[in-house]
Amino acid sequence: MQSVNCSTEEMKPLKIKVAAIVVVLSLCYACVIAEQAKRTYIVHMDKSNMPERFTHHSLWYDSSLKSVSKSTSMLYTYENVIHGYSARLTPEEAESLGKQSGVLSVLPDVRYELHTTRTPEFLGLGNNSALIPTTASTSEVIVGILDTGVWPELKSFDDSELGPVPSGWKGKCEVGQNFSSSSCNKKLIGARYYLQGYEAALGPIDETMESKSPRDDDGHGTHTATTAAGSVVPNANLLGYASGTARGMASHARVAIYKVCWLNGCFISDITAGMDRAIADGVDIMSMSIGGHITEYYLDIIAIGAFTAAAHGIFVSCSAGNEGPEAGSLLNVAPWITTVGAGTLDRDFPASITLGNNMRYTGVTLYNGKQLSNSTVPLVYGGSVSNSSSGNLCMDGSLIPEKVRGKIVVCDRGGSDRVEKGVVVKAAGGVGMILANTLTFGEELLADAHLLPSAAVGQIDGDSIKKYISSDPNPTATIGPGTTMLGVQPAPVVAAFSSRGPNPVTPAIFKPDIIAPGVNILAGWTGEVGPTGLAIDQRHVNFNIVSGTSMSCPHVSGLAAILRAAHPEWSPAAIKSALMTTAYSTYPNGEKIKDVATGGPATPFDYGAGHVDPIAALDPGLVYDTTIDDYLGFLCALNYTPSQIKATTQTNFTCQKSKKYTLGDFNYPSFSVPFQTGSRSTVKYTRTITNVGVPATYKISLYSQTQAVKMSVVPAILSFSAQYEKKSYTVTFRAISMPPGSTGFARLEWSDGFREIESVLQLEEFEKAVQSSYYGNSSEEARDRHREFIVAIKNQNLKIEKYLQETASSEGKTPVPWVHLDEGECNELALFLSAPPLPGDKKLPPKVHGRASDLRRGINRESAPDFLKNTSQSIEFSSSEVNNEKSYGHRRTASASPDIGAWKIAIVDDVLQQNSSNGQRFIPPRRVPSSGAMSSTESAVKGQWSKNGIRKSATARHQESDAEFSRPPELARVNVNPTSGNDECCEKSSDCVDCNDKQPIGWYGAIKRRLQRSKYQLKNSRPAQIAIWAFLVICLIGELS
Repeated sequence: MQSVNCSTEEMKPLKIKVAAIVVVLSLCYACVIAEQAKRTYIVHMDKSNMPERFTHHSLWYDSSLKSVSKSTSMLYTYENVIHGYSARLTPEEAESLGKQSGVLSVLPDVRYELHTTRTPEFLGLGNNSALIPTTASTSEVIVGILDTGVWPELKSFDDSELGPVPSGWKGKCEVGQNFSSSSCNKKLIGARYYLQGYEAALGPIDETMESKSPRDDDGHGTHTATTAAGSVVPNANLLGYASGTARGMASHARVAIYKVCWLNGCFISDITAGMDRAIADGVDIMSMSIGGHITEYYLDIIAIGAFTAAAHGIFVSCSAGNEGPEAGSLLNVAPWITTVGAGTLDRDFPASITLGNNMRYTGVTLYNGKQLSNSTVPLVYGGSVSNSSSGNLCMDGSLIPEKVRGKIVVCDRGGSDRVEKGVVVKAAGGVGMILANTLTFGEELLADAHLLPSAAVGQIDGDSIKKYISSDPNPTATIGPGTTMLGVQPAPVVAAFSSRGPNPVTPAIFKPDIIAPGVNILAGWTGEVGPTGLAIDQRHVNFNIVSGTSMSCPHVSGLAAILRAAHPEWSPAAIKSALMTTAYSTYPNGEKIKDVATGGPATPFDYGAGHVDPIAALDPGLVYDTTIDDYLGFLCALNYTPSQIKATTQTNFTCQKSKKYTLGDFNYPSFSVPFQTGSRSTVKYTRTITNVGVPATYKISLYSQTQAVKMSVVPAILSFSAQYEKKSYTVTFRAISMPPGSTGFARLEWSDGFREIESVLQLEEFEKAVQSSYYGNSSEEARDRHREFIVAIKNQNLKIEKYLQETASSEGKTPVPWVHLDEGECNELALFLSAPPLPGDKKLPPKVHGRASDLRRGINRESAPDFLKNTSQSIEFSSSEVNNEKSYGHRRTASASPDIGAWKIAIVDDVLQQNSSNGQRFIPPRRVPSSGAMSSTESAVKGQWSKNGIRKSATARHQESDAEFSRPPELARVNVNPTSGNDECCEKSSDCVDCNDKQPIGWYGAIKRRLQRSKYQLKNSRPAQIAIWAFLVICLIGELS
């Protein structure tokens, strides 16, 4: 047997080989682990910030990547959705890359299932392609957008799937600054701009700030246009949020842009010119996320222009306004306009907040930059680290850097833009912000693309976080990254900011008409400003997420385009009826749609007919059609004179004296039914419906929330044998016993077993005494006036309560005890204010309405409501003002410690101060419209600049309602003459900004009028002019000597 001798020398090579193998395997394992630690990141670059040493952006991208990883290569480069690239990186490499100059963000890639940016899916458009009109028919529909212009380079205006422009199109592509004829194509088939009115009021446009052309330097117009009819764009997102395929509602419809709004607002002269041209050009749909003043239709240019459009077969949709949840806060309420409120989607952008006591809260954010570490950092409340009484609001310059540096700051919402608060925190050295809602904003959460780690929370969570700060000696917190969450329930929910009914001009016409998605909507954006609209925001995005009724309006505009394509023979009223009668107001489980402002069920005053359901609207079965003659009869029911009717309709028409015109018989898809208190009155309304489907038999069903009114319909069955056959029915309402001042709702439904055509019914009680009013025997007008007083009284009641609670909360005190005016008191006070004048009031100006003058003079007569008597505060009406018909100013004498009666007197005081004295029907006052409903005049005066000079775009102005809401209503009022200065301005000065509006609109309107009057007096004062010229001459002599 031969032995094997393994010497030490022979073993050495083997050991070396084994060691080499181990080393190689270890290195391979390390490489595998390292590769597993990597993930794909999307690097968003600021292409405009490319260093000069690079000749092409691709070289810059490659250099930035190699600086953190020599071995990694780019997966993709992006030229349209974003500017940048994607690559596999470790978290450390991604963090290092994010710190480089010119890198806007480094976002981790997230796996998604194939779907849209949510709205079409949420509305059911993605699963019912067989019901949607063909591309060919939809491409024949032209959607006109009146807004801030367009950013034409976006993929959302790609025309590769479209054929020739419709032959009937008469529009053009106007050339201007940064806008050539090639900016238009077969998708964006027209673009015009109007600025003469703007420049006449404010001087020449600063072309270094905005383009004198249809180009959108703001973002608002591009967002609304792409929401309505943007082309399909895959891989759309905002900073990694809401990723998916973006598409407008009518993605194959054509788009025509009419730029009528600029960075300092919109002027009605320009809006009128835009509407005029759009009608002549041949648009089919007119979409306007614009709002101005509430006034009679013959004084409302938007209503007048919309009537002309409707007469030409053009469907007009407008935003309802962002003044909710205040009652009666609607704008654009003419019956020939589709007034659109806002609801939520089933999508949210949650971010976790973890406190040092391990309590976790969920807020919302769109921040995508460098995140805070997982470990907590010091947490402070803005009101405790400030040198200002408004430090809790984190206003500009209010925070003390030494107390803020390195900490997360809790800021109360209100007083300034939401995103700008984060800028203030960051400037003071803060590392994060928690934006806490106050009582005013409740649980409404709006996501913002903040510039530092931030999250917004509702009032309940905000109060809990502030309580933790005050109770813990060393409070800490951290804010986690934001994410995109789908399937959020319940959805939709009525947005708190969405303006509410009742209709402040004609309560008999139920408004809003409908709600549609308007919260956190992703759509196209301008390349001029970042997603926040602030000048310091250098991020450039192709899509942005914005909230407002500005966003819900173009949703309905696009859906109307789909209906027009499917049914080109339908009138605008038929399209509106189809959208309204097929809308839903309950969730699948039968529960009512909720209102985020209250947390409880919403009412038709909040959502109108309900939330839009486009698939059902394509086949409604029956519609309530309305002709021009119907609209003329409606104006006759309002007691309009022939001249007022002509001003509204451009039609020579005189109401027949022998014919009875009633608002109740106006062929609208909804009903508003008044009853007299204590009477068993009977009201009958007649409607006519048109069959737009196949022959069928429909049966009636009635559903009511109140047993105080009995309803019946004759006939109860309608059989249609042909398409477009018309049949009428009559609804009888019999009041049994309705409590004073009460409002109830009911529903009327026609069904053939497959389709359900629903109408909302409002049932309202009012006093018979209100019929005898300043307007004579017109019960309709008297009822309107009575309701408007009730709305104004209730709103002021709520404002004072909120002010008392918020003031006490900010000062750490117990709120002043408060007792609401109940329904009876509101009704009694409204009757008192709307009753006819007493004989002893003859010395007062004749246009002061009714016994309101008694209160203004401090007189308590037997007819005054009991709760107004024997209070410690009275209103004095000075003798010098009694005989001056142009001066309705007043003053209030207050006790040292106002009691409940004093506050209730303050309600009357403000209601009267805000009352119109121009001889027209009283209309509740408006705050300056902001965000979704862009003001046609107020926004121009208010301007685009914050106190620290930060430029605001539409997105920034979308947040200005926060500042409006937080202003103390009682302390900020300015007593001014509401008419005389403005009248003189209108008569003598072409520079008057707001000549037609003669109503006070709260604290801002009062200040604006005072400034206007001062401007007028200075301009027209000869001594002042002489003094100015003398000063200039003296200065010139001094220079020459």
